[in-house]
Amino acid sequence: MNTIVLMIGYGALGGLVRAVGGVYKGRRDGGSSFDVDEELFAVSVVLSGLVGLTGGLLLGTVEAVALIPLGYAGIDALETLFKNK
Repeated sequence: MNTIVLMIGYGALGGLVRAVGGVYKGRRDGGSSFDVDEELFAVSVVLSGLVGLTGGLLLGTVEAVALIPLGYAGIDALETLFKNK
């Protein structure tokens, strides 16, 4: 149980870093007119947690050094996929 929670947590941490970076970039480039979509922010973090869990199960590891980047890259890939449709 603790292993699964760690996998989800590390993946979510990677997604959180990605989401906060996106908010920072939006505020920097868009100024005060930039609005944060809280639902999208939350969904991004949750999905990256699931990516971290999936990656951890497939790789058989709970190492933060592997799962945090997986969460970051996983949500980045999903975002790119949905933007291109």
